[in-house]
Amino acid sequence: MNPISRLQIFSRFIFRNHIYSVKTNRKAVAFTFDDGPSPLTTRKLVDLFAAHNGHATFFFQGNHAEEYSTEVIYAHEHGCDVANHSYDHPSYIKVGAAETMRQIRKANNILKKYIGKRPAFLRPPYNHISQLETFLIWCTTGQKIINCNIAPTDWCGLDSDKLADFLISNMKPGAIICLHDASPSTVEALERVLPTLKQQGYDFLSLSSLFKVGTPSPLRFHTINHLSS
Repeated sequence: MNPISRLQIFSRFIFRNHIYSVKTNRKAVAFTFDDGPSPLTTRKLVDLFAAHNGHATFFFQGNHAEEYSTEVIYAHEHGCDVANHSYDHPSYIKVGAAETMRQIRKANNILKKYIGKRPAFLRPPYNHISQLETFLIWCTTGQKIINCNIAPTDWCGLDSDKLADFLISNMKPGAIICLHDASPSTVEALERVLPTLKQQGYDFLSLSSLFKVGTPSPLRFHTINHLSS
């Protein structure tokens, strides 16, 4: 485990608005998807989870949501969580606090138009965020900053079978899995993963539902997984 600074202690353990996983004994997990919506895959993902009595969480970019608003509405109306992934995907650490807050507010306002409320969750692009920015989010929007504890880096074009094997072998109760929208190979992998995990007793919950069956954890466990091609 990486050393935790004093500022990280405040953001994770006192503010408790930076979440990596959920502590639960129930076989329930949250699949999350960054960078959408996509006209190619968002609806396929929504429908795939619905076919297994589940829901996903989509971290949408504001600029993509403007272009493909019907996909945002479709995900929301089918019970998935819609969350904030910035307006146009800058590194928050590089652009600074003022631009970070502008990005978050702009994406919040766009998504609110389509789902009728401000998203409860956000994920910084690249998971880059400073402790000052974490504090400002806690003070202003109160949104939970969502990281993950299973991250297969599927954005780099992983083989679907390799991705499927990785997800099945590394799954654990309370996991938050970070995947990416607009990746056909990810959809192909999940077509195999979801029925396999369902047979093992897993439920696929949106983040808001997963938080109701366990305790959100601000601790970055050593079991964070990264799979490269």
